[in-house]
Amino acid sequence: MEHLKRELESAHKAVADLPEPLQSQAFGKLVEKILEKEYGSHARFAKSLIPPQDVSNALAEKLPTANVSELMRKLDVDMAKLEDYIEIKGDDTRLLFPTRRDLDLEEIVLFTVVYLSIRSICYGQREIESSKLREAMSTKGVSVQNVSTYLKRYPSLIIHRGGKRGSTNTSYRLTTEGLTHGLEILKQVIHEGIRVKDLKLTFLGDERNAGKRRGIKSTGMSAAINERVATGFFDEFKSINQLVDELRKRGFFNPRQDVDSYLRKVLLGKRLLREEHNGIWEYVLKK
Repeated sequence: MEHLKRELESAHKAVADLPEPLQSQAFGKLVEKILEKEYGSHARFAKSLIPPQDVSNALAEKLPTANVSELMRKLDVDMAKLEDYIEIKGDDTRLLFPTRRDLDLEEIVLFTVVYLSIRSICYGQREIESSKLREAMSTKGVSVQNVSTYLKRYPSLIIHRGGKRGSTNTSYRLTTEGLTHGLEILKQVIHEGIRVKDLKLTFLGDERNAGKRRGIKSTGMSAAINERVATGFFDEFKSINQLVDELRKRGFFNPRQDVDSYLRKVLLGKRLLREEHNGIWEYVLKK
């Protein structure tokens, strides 16, 4: 067993300069070759005899440590403090602090930029498959509904990469701006002790108004309406019928009462005002 440990250490040194995930993949291949050399056809059985911690501990201590140190440096915290908020074991990353926000949109975007910022610093991985991101969210208890819709609203933070038409093979890549905000959030939470629910996420801007509050259904219609608000449609008074016609031009055929309900319950008094003109209620941008 001591002989194998020395061989494993030599294997680690041989791949030490490779970036992740190539480093882990190359190390795994070397382990297989070492066992085949030593045990031939019994290599698979021999591999099962090696205590898993001999490999996992070596990976956790030799490969990620320097990267975790870089994360500590950027956040200006020590290991003890970092471990209270983030768990990093091998290739697994978990946020140990609450990420709950009133808006699902805020929680989803916040989780994504923070999670990918950690992965970027510790593993050099700014991009993640959609399925893996959703799995990480589910593990944390973050809603995975409308993930794609919400993240696509912030291309300056997260770039959505789609596969071929009809393919579910999509991924998300963190931008430099997204990394900056992700690290800033971590500093405020870990170094300054600010609770996530108290963070002022001003960089998310007015797009948050299109997000859903817990218990209120969000649809493509609401996003389309908020886009019309942001692009000047309500700079002059508009009736519900005018908005319904505008939405139909853009492929949204929601009932008039649903459009009217969204304006009154979500936007009225916050982004829009209304006045009655010749017996018809009309809405205008609140200034």
